[in-house]
Amino acid sequence: VHGPGADIDTLCVGPKHASRNVGNNFVICHIQEDFFGELYRMLSEMPEVQELHPVPEAHVPVMKFKFNGVSIDLRYANVSLWVIPEDLDISQESILQYVDDQTVRSLNGCRVTDQILRLVPNIEAYFQNDTSMYEAMGKATWGLFK
Repeated sequence: VHGPGADIDTLCVGPKHASRNVGNNFVICHIQEDFFGELYRMLSEMPEVQELHPVPEAHVPVMKFKFNGVSIDLRYANVSLWVIPEDLDISQESILQYVDDQTVRSLNGCRVTDQILRLVPNIEAYFQNDTSMYEAMGKATWGLFK
């Protein structure tokens, strides 16, 4: 749904060698260095990016920012693959094997949206006829995975 206050939810999928490791009662993770470190630095140097806010401690870790004025929520999922194929299908149940809870939650936003789009026979007509239902459904669905 597009409108005032809407954002674009995006997902960055990475290989298993960017995994999280537990130590000393806190999580040490390479994602902190790569996603919330190096990628954050790269984004912060781009003139198109404003209001860059990393939120690594969130239930679903996210980097929030505006790109040319458009609000973006960027999540990260590290899956149990050494190499990420260009045609990766995150709807496959096997993608959820051997991943942590944060990755499952990051993947689920896209997985649920994709499933809804597959189940609705004529998505354009559906949205034209009942955007209020879509908005309610979107809010309810999103609430399940926060």
